[in-house]
Amino acid sequence: MPKVDIFSEIETFSSCLKFFPQKVESIQIERLGKEKGYISPLWDLAWHDLYLLQLFFESIRIEKLTVNKVWEPHGRADDVPFYIRTAWQYPQPTRRWIMNSGQVILDFAREEVWGENKLIHMEEKRDKLRLMSESFIKGGFDQKSKERAKKNLILLEHIERLPATSF
Repeated sequence: MPKVDIFSEIETFSSCLKFFPQKVESIQIERLGKEKGYISPLWDLAWHDLYLLQLFFESIRIEKLTVNKVWEPHGRADDVPFYIRTAWQYPQPTRRWIMNSGQVILDFAREEVWGENKLIHMEEKRDKLRLMSESFIKGGFDQKSKERAKKNLILLEHIERLPATSF
């Protein structure tokens, strides 16, 4: 599992990441929050997923943005198409990645992994903030964490400049 520093993301401490498939054809990401946030769901929620995508892919590109009540940046991670559905005040909050048309589901909220409609991993909810803080205090630095944070800033600024289409 990647080590993190002060710029890192808490989700890197999810046990689900160990189950990221070797071959990925498509990724549907859902990060839908129940409460209202302070900034755009792109900057506050999608940030996590853009950061995590960088753990597995070299090049992340955003090609279009659709917005209604849910914001959906669409892009490519290397050559793998993906999109992120993100919003505040969503009736059924979720934090999961659905890959290869549902063959693999990483549920970050429940710390569960599903493969071909079967539960293949379940872990007690982890205190990811505590794990991240302990790693930081012990000097567990990953210099690439800063690079991923910088790339996220560039990606999110790019998304804001895209003409949003409504669906």
